[in-house]
Amino acid sequence: MITNTCKLEVSFIDTKFSDLFAMINATTQVKRYATDRITEWKSFSSRYHEENGEYPKLEDIYGFKSIEGLIYHELSKKKTGLSSRSLIATIHSCFLSYKQASKKHSHPNWSDSQPIIMQGKYLNLHHESGNYIVDYPLFSKQYRVEHEITHILRMRLNTKENHHKNILDRILSGEYHLCQSQLKYVKKQNKSHWYFLLAYSHKSEGNPNIDPTRVLGVFMSENVALYASSKRLPMVFKIDGGEIPTFASRQEAIIRSKQRQAACCGDGRIGHGYKTRTKSIYPNKQTLAHFRETINSRYAKALIDFAKTNGFGEVRLEDLKGIKADREFPRFLIHWTYFDLQEKIKNAARKCGIKVTLVSSETIGITCSSCGHIDPNNRDRGVKNRFVCTKCNIVKQTDWNASQVLSSLEI
Repeated sequence: MITNTCKLEVSFIDTKFSDLFAMINATTQVKRYATDRITEWKSFSSRYHEENGEYPKLEDIYGFKSIEGLIYHELSKKKTGLSSRSLIATIHSCFLSYKQASKKHSHPNWSDSQPIIMQGKYLNLHHESGNYIVDYPLFSKQYRVEHEITHILRMRLNTKENHHKNILDRILSGEYHLCQSQLKYVKKQNKSHWYFLLAYSHKSEGNPNIDPTRVLGVFMSENVALYASSKRLPMVFKIDGGEIPTFASRQEAIIRSKQRQAACCGDGRIGHGYKTRTKSIYPNKQTLAHFRETINSRYAKALIDFAKTNGFGEVRLEDLKGIKADREFPRFLIHWTYFDLQEKIKNAARKCGIKVTLVSSETIGITCSSCGHIDPNNRDRGVKNRFVCTKCNIVKQTDWNASQVLSSLEI
């Protein structure tokens, strides 16, 4: 099953904001309490193991088989205001986050205004008077009685974009299934927004023509956004780079111009703080961010469509983590959102059942795809995008050679 998330702005039907903020505060307190209890139990278990040579059993001490059950039992007596469904989902979410953080020898720290967790199987999505409505039992019975709430939480989804409507229609038809979702409050530039992070799952599209043994090497560089090839296929897939940096440079020029204009702005923007004085630049920043996301989505879709059409079961990408710290990284590519592009490639590939592998980038650019010789001098520094092997003397295009190396590596 494939799980994705759709971000939708929402408005509420007959629900007070004070009640929602109370639930946000309750969610934050539950996560902090659960994290503290898990940490206490882990510390106790370590000390017990040192003294007795074995780990204690939670059931023998507290009478519960799991730490999540113990925490739920304790919090259910504290009148958090959350329904039992949301309380269970919040504790489980905290436990998974703690487990993930412990792999890095850390534990999660919860800031204020944590998103409200909602169990997918209790979310009720339906169509009403031309609107998409989501119902959810968020408040506990005791909280509803104390605050005279006579109904469950009802949210009206803002569906301005057609692809959001397509997703919701597929959920209503049963093709997609609702998963654990979140309700998030965001405040930016004195404007408040409520977002419903709707998670849904569906089966992989699959493709009987995909061969798991066929590997497509994909290289990213300053010359091209994507260059893909394989030794099993004579044709290549290439998307020229520069589209995002060029657009970014134009937007930054506009932003710098507006910043200079702010020095001699009218009285209406003077004396109200820096944000008011420079608020005219924010639309340009949002335009740039939206453009990057749109371009990366288009590039990822085009690449995976090529892989699917030609039956590739695996796509190999260069692991570019930390590349911007390299002194030789071109400054004009500083706006290159390669991580977002790789994530979109992973998501698009997962929907089609194609495997994506990240390969260390230390020697890819200096390895000859013909003889396998590794030498930093293989890169012709005098000529851009030219690769000359110092052993077999073969001359190649740098991007093509790197993609061939990625496709033929033994992993």
